[in-house]
Amino acid sequence: FPVLRDLAVDMAVFFEKMKRARGWLEPSGEAAREPVRLAPESPERRRIEPHIECITCGICYAACGMVGHMPDYLGPAALNRAFTLAADSRDGAGAERLSEVCGEHGVWRCHSQFNCTEACPKGISPSDAIQALKRRALAGGARALAASFLRGLAPGSSRPTA
Repeated sequence: FPVLRDLAVDMAVFFEKMKRARGWLEPSGEAAREPVRLAPESPERRRIEPHIECITCGICYAACGMVGHMPDYLGPAALNRAFTLAADSRDGAGAERLSEVCGEHGVWRCHSQFNCTEACPKGISPSDAIQALKRRALAGGARALAASFLRGLAPGSSRPTA
């Protein structure tokens, strides 16, 4: 981070990347009408629990070698936040968010060096969140490919031949 003065750094770029990753809940369904609570014992809540403890301090971002190498990379904090939202059933922006974080400067730029995980003062593993986003993206792509293939098998479709 650029130093502004002693013990003060400019985190504007860090927070801009949070915006690019759509780091806020966009409620859908019942959650859009009134707050919906995720029960602490629910499997969904347990899956995201460690990741929602992020205090947005930026230490993982500062420790990430890819952020230094590729300034447009979203970084581990923004991707960790995107994971918590993508895995939250109350959120309605999952597809758009996943599209953004799986773009040119998103999850595929993570080289799994685990510097972010090692540096986190809360013991969070942004690396795990990034890997989960990659799996989610691949699963979505596989579903789309399978649907496309199956449409080609439908009666009356023009399926390309080898």
